[in-house]
Amino acid sequence: MKSKNSLLTCLKKRDILNRDEIDSQALVDYGSRYLRFELLNDALDFFEKAQHSEGISKIKDLAIQSGDLFLYKRCCSILGTRENKKELLELAERAISYGKMSFASQVYETLGETRKAKALKDGLSEDIPVSGNA
Repeated sequence: MKSKNSLLTCLKKRDILNRDEIDSQALVDYGSRYLRFELLNDALDFFEKAQHSEGISKIKDLAIQSGDLFLYKRCCSILGTRENKKELLELAERAISYGKMSFASQVYETLGETRKAKALKDGLSEDIPVSGNA
């Protein structure tokens, strides 16, 4: 297995993603390499440029499993699909299990479940010191 040293520098990545003409299979290969290292946003950049819906869908599934709302929304946007209530509920539960209460709260707010969203927000505010007594 290759090390992270085999990944592109940020400048090289930018240059590749900004090329007008590049082989889509090369982009998919780069995306797959980043995916192996769980660098999901980087992988998504390459899959988006290649219009590789299979890779984008895989990252969307990983976003749900990791409770990452922003990544999930980005995948839906790229795929041109609507956010799915069932997926959002699963994402919220996963977010809670990973302590990502802000993401979970945002999901419930989106779904119109304001009581759950407020409860999560209230729980977050209890963790924030009110003054310099931290």
